[in-house]
Amino acid sequence: MAADNSKPLFVTVGSIKVRVIKDVITDQQVDVLVNSVPTNLGLTSRGAAAIAAAAGPNLATELTTNNPNGVKHGDIVVTAGHDLANIKKIYHGALLPWYSKRSGGTKPPEDCDIDLERMHHTYPL
Repeated sequence: MAADNSKPLFVTVGSIKVRVIKDVITDQQVDVLVNSVPTNLGLTSRGAAAIAAAAGPNLATELTTNNPNGVKHGDIVVTAGHDLANIKKIYHGALLPWYSKRSGGTKPPEDCDIDLERMHHTYPL
């Protein structure tokens, strides 16, 4: 069962309009999925694992073949959507870890920003 997405949040970053919803990520009809990955590009977190399962094994192959040594924090790797036929690209961002105050962390969310305007111009559809 999909989560309630009746009240999406719209955010404009430069010339890019982003719709933030809470739902099943692999069911979306969008051009690009944005995925958070560790620097070793492992697809093991809950969201990344769901994307990997739906996109098929060629996603992990593309990531590791093109980036055998992983990436640095702040890097973005762009892959095809593979078996996700409605997805043109997947942007995998290697973000710094962020921990909620509930789990004892102290980093504010703004430390995890991705430059969407740069991504849009660097990785056009």
